[in-house]
Amino acid sequence: MTFLYGQDACVANGIPYGNGGNLSDCEDGTTGCDCNDDCGGSAFLDDCGNCVGGNTIYAYNHFMDECGVCGYETPGPGPNVPCWDGSLVCDASDCPFNPGACPSGTVGMAYYLGDNNICVPTDFSSVNQSTKEAHYPFDSVSINGEQVDADDWVGAFNENVCVGAKKWDTSQCNSGICNVPVMGFNNSDLEGEATSGYMMYGESPSFKIFDASENTYYDAVASEDIPWENQQILSIASLNGIINPLSIYDGTLPDTYSIYNIYPNPFNPTTYIDYSLPENASIELFVYNIHGRHIQTLVQDFQTAGYHSINWNAQNYPSGIYLIRLESGKYSETQKVVLIK
Repeated sequence: MTFLYGQDACVANGIPYGNGGNLSDCEDGTTGCDCNDDCGGSAFLDDCGNCVGGNTIYAYNHFMDECGVCGYETPGPGPNVPCWDGSLVCDASDCPFNPGACPSGTVGMAYYLGDNNICVPTDFSSVNQSTKEAHYPFDSVSINGEQVDADDWVGAFNENVCVGAKKWDTSQCNSGICNVPVMGFNNSDLEGEATSGYMMYGESPSFKIFDASENTYYDAVASEDIPWENQQILSIASLNGIINPLSIYDGTLPDTYSIYNIYPNPFNPTTYIDYSLPENASIELFVYNIHGRHIQTLVQDFQTAGYHSINWNAQNYPSGIYLIRLESGKYSETQKVVLIK
């Protein structure tokens, strides 16, 4: 549709200027009226197809979000163009129709375990939907004890095959608890190849956390080891990302003896104990129960200066509070851990 704008165009067509003239003539777009049917008006169609400016209530690109997408806002005639997550106001990770604009470390997926497109971390982007799946809800997900952000992701793996992933935006989860859908192998003509290497009954998935702000993946330790089972909800209390000690301290030697991290905590049945030695030394790492009784020796050896890690499997011990004690010469430190079964 072409509009002739301005007073001269209206006068030339015999329509009085200033009062809109004969609207039935204006509507055909040939008598000098603008898109608001004002004779000689200055309203025009913006990039979103909305009539803006002039005597309208709309500003130019009033309906454009930060993705440059024309959404719908009430009141207004803007086209209804949904974001990848189904909403009408897009953020950087939800820009529709433009997978190339996905944030660094992510790629666009036309279909992700549902009906909407979304930007997914590269290592989590090859998941195929299966008719066999289980769900792993986590009450808490953290990296080195710090809770993950809404833009971070959790991915599930069967060895090197990604079998599920979930963005950790708790506002999109049930009752604030997110779960990872974990796909299983379906040996059928339609799904056999697509689900090759996926979970089978009795196998336990491993997990990774993608930190969107750092564009970094972390191996993660679950507080419980629960094998996969089709169509089951397999709740796990916590998941904690493992940070390489050298990445924290930039490869330099530590200044002090320290138990600087125990994760996960609470745990079931395995937890990792990270400790630092400022010099080559003979050290002992003991476990005591809450009554102070020595129950296990984890390390009793001469070790080099630097950062060390060891895991404690407490499957043979009851739930309760335990004490981890590091000793070397005159130095000693004790930290508390909680075993929950």
